[in-house]
Amino acid sequence: MWRGGGTLLTLLARTHILNAHDTCGLSDAQPARRLHGHHDLFPFDVMWPENKWDLFARILPFTPVELDQIILDTLTLVATPPYPWGHLVYHKILSEALQAGVPGDFAEFGLGLGGTSIFFARVASEHHRQFLAVDSFKGLPSIDRIKDNPYFVEGDFGEAPGADNHETFLQLLSEFGLQDTVTCLKGLFRDVNIPAAFKQFAFVHIDGDLYSSVYDVLDKVWDRVPEGGIVAIDDFFHKSQGPARAAADFFRAKNFAHPPLLYVVPAYAVLIIKGRSACTTNMKRAIDGNYYSLDMPRQFTPFLQAVNLSVIRAREAVQLEANDGLEGDHLDPYLRVHANAQMFMQLLYYPSTAATSGTDILKYLLPLEDMIDLTDGGHLCSHDRDYERPQRAARKLRIPRTKQKEHRFTRCSPISEPQCSSEELAFLKTAKLEFDSIGKAQAEVAKLTARLDLRIATNSTHNARLLDQIAILKRLVMAASD
Repeated sequence: MWRGGGTLLTLLARTHILNAHDTCGLSDAQPARRLHGHHDLFPFDVMWPENKWDLFARILPFTPVELDQIILDTLTLVATPPYPWGHLVYHKILSEALQAGVPGDFAEFGLGLGGTSIFFARVASEHHRQFLAVDSFKGLPSIDRIKDNPYFVEGDFGEAPGADNHETFLQLLSEFGLQDTVTCLKGLFRDVNIPAAFKQFAFVHIDGDLYSSVYDVLDKVWDRVPEGGIVAIDDFFHKSQGPARAAADFFRAKNFAHPPLLYVVPAYAVLIIKGRSACTTNMKRAIDGNYYSLDMPRQFTPFLQAVNLSVIRAREAVQLEANDGLEGDHLDPYLRVHANAQMFMQLLYYPSTAATSGTDILKYLLPLEDMIDLTDGGHLCSHDRDYERPQRAARKLRIPRTKQKEHRFTRCSPISEPQCSSEELAFLKTAKLEFDSIGKAQAEVAKLTARLDLRIATNSTHNARLLDQIAILKRLVMAASD
């Protein structure tokens, strides 16, 4: 029993059990109080932690081992979200498209700190494709007050004083060995002409934030995307609503016989696969007129595993606070977080063959309330009739001049023992004996990950040894799975 509160199951039941015979019980359908600010439970722990190193450690047991190095190397060069789930989901779908023979190069419009371009330029290089990177490096253009809700200001994400982000990005490309893979164009999207060498795009990532930016890119690239090619639109569910409106207007103006199917990618993005019609699915039209699919998060095992762990953390937080004597309204915020995490997990595990609803996208967004409500874009309302919302200063970026020195993962694996050091070879042989099943090896990876100390450098002796052992075990699991 918890002090002052009954069993944990009874406390958790308050989050989702409603007495149908007692209308006053409606207040028990969802706890009425919430945690404030940027807390460390769902959904932040999965999608937007304050410390990206914590997220790296949490996802490490689930990520494809071949991506661990580039994920680590670009950690300080990416925004969260879309990192890491956007990168991982896009990579999975893109790999399937390339394997199916989809032709074309890759592109990103809107570079931010440059990490996403570097991530996918590395993938492009591995597949002998070219990469086009486009950014003004001066920040966002002027805001259309009709098509973009108040949120961004002109110049957002431009260069910090004294910075030359264009030149710095070119230096980073050289440090990553990508200078021969990437063509970087400087200019507003509407003013840039795509070089003739880029005849087709297998993958385009649009991070334009505004209506005009997203529309301009779609207008330039769509006819160059072949059947099966991928267009990803970041910030589709952002409160500015510019990207969503631009996509809707663009596809309506094209007057396609069938509307596109929008695949939701955690947290705020959508992905479009050219040629995939919403009319060939059982999806119902959402209230905004779009057709959404949740197949991407539902079918991506690392994301499911991360959400499962988040549910457990939320449940443990309820238990901890109850043990400390919290009850009633004081416990409600933790019960509400747990309810959201559980609701989200249930949505992800909903059978793909079951009935769909046009409200499924709302069911996806509802559990993310803490993250969505934290990014309100400033106060738009005031009780003062003469109140005039002040114009905030534009947010500025400075791309790091040098590549962060991170640990270099060992290449040691069951199929490349000559690349193993004597210590790694001894660990590999022991692992083969002790972890004789995939489940045991995966459990050991989780234990090793928990021992990482990310307050210190990843290339410290302590962390480096653990990271290499994790890589060896993950390759052991991969070899056993083949």
